[in-house]
Amino acid sequence: MPRWLKRCWSTVFVAHMVLALSACVTWRASPTALADPSPRRRPLQLWSAGRGSVVHGVVVRGDSVRAVPRWKPPECDSCAVFYSLHAIDSVRVYTPAPIRTTILVTVLVGSIYMALSMIGVGGPGS
Repeated sequence: MPRWLKRCWSTVFVAHMVLALSACVTWRASPTALADPSPRRRPLQLWSAGRGSVVHGVVVRGDSVRAVPRWKPPECDSCAVFYSLHAIDSVRVYTPAPIRTTILVTVLVGSIYMALSMIGVGGPGS
């Protein structure tokens, strides 16, 4: 097998690992997310009146919550959306899902190992 193809397979393997690790996060309810100080760029999912919004730059002032939609810079004052603290049904934070990550990485490693052994780049008999 040509050397460049072996390098290509290792690049594909690394890309799969990066995608697997970055994809294995989930939204989890956090009743204290608004009570704790939050980094400006930390994404939060605010639920109010049955609608969820992904925001960052969240600041609680008295009985109102200032937030900026995730695709805008957190410093943008004209982009800010204000919520009544009492109108927010729940808050969710973006957290890792370690069990799902472990399963996905195991499946990816196994499938790549099998593919490489089928084409003769590793595994049994190479």
